[in-house]
Amino acid sequence: MKNLDEILGNTKKAFNLSMLNCKNEELQNILLEIITDISVLQSFQEIKKDKSVEQKISVSDSEALEIKKVKNRVIGWFRKKHQFNSKILMAFLNLSKCNQIPVHISLIEKKLGLDSRSFNINFHQMKIIAEKNHGKVFDENEYGDVVLWKPVAEFIESECNKGILIVKSMQEIQKKTYLIGNAVTTENSEINEVKKVKRRIPKWFRDTYQKNSKILIKYLVLSEDGKIPISVSDLRSNLILELTESKFISHFTQMKNFGEKNHAKVFDDENQYGEINLWLPVKDFILSEWTKFKDKDKLINPKRYL
Repeated sequence: MKNLDEILGNTKKAFNLSMLNCKNEELQNILLEIITDISVLQSFQEIKKDKSVEQKISVSDSEALEIKKVKNRVIGWFRKKHQFNSKILMAFLNLSKCNQIPVHISLIEKKLGLDSRSFNINFHQMKIIAEKNHGKVFDENEYGDVVLWKPVAEFIESECNKGILIVKSMQEIQKKTYLIGNAVTTENSEINEVKKVKRRIPKWFRDTYQKNSKILIKYLVLSEDGKIPISVSDLRSNLILELTESKFISHFTQMKNFGEKNHAKVFDDENQYGEINLWLPVKDFILSEWTKFKDKDKLINPKRYL
């Protein structure tokens, strides 16, 4: 098939021949060839156009399926915070303040404390469109900056804000329940738990070799006296040389739950970002005992606070 330049060349030739008043038969043949070539070229262009439309429809369909998949899965990720996908998304939302600013991929990995292989495998599955991927929620630019994928960003931001509102509401309820004249007005089990904490905390600050003591002291150092939230993964990674993972999990669990035989509840359950805070009814007492301990301990163990 002739290209457009060849067709134009024939058109000029036909024009010149007509101006020279050449034989009509030759002119007719050239003009007929031009008309045929133009018809073929138009047909070819129509075929290309149809293929382009089909391709766009295909891309549109795949994105629609991906969006539906993400909406189904993200709700589950907000519920099941132990999953890798959930941890990665929550870390991003925390660092980006619910997608207000881009976050470099290295900061997300550092925040989680996962091994690089596990992080890279799961993160990759969260930024591609594929039939068997985990769900595309991220876009990453050439510099490694990460944002939410635009077609699902508004949905995820909405779910994120719902979670924040729920956490804030629970915190307000806690404050009203526990902070009336600095008195505890809860059920007997909580009153007994507060008494247990007040008995044991002074011992933990005295016998710092205990596992409970190591966890609490490391938390207070990292959180700058409980002023900033600390993720469980950060706390665990900073104790990796002192406690095995199984020992950490076993003791940490006993320090955030109620129970007749627990170690003593000093932490709240993790929030939606996997972060922990001191349990409100005993927070002031723990910080008071911590201040007494720290003033002396800094002289003996200054490296602990670097």
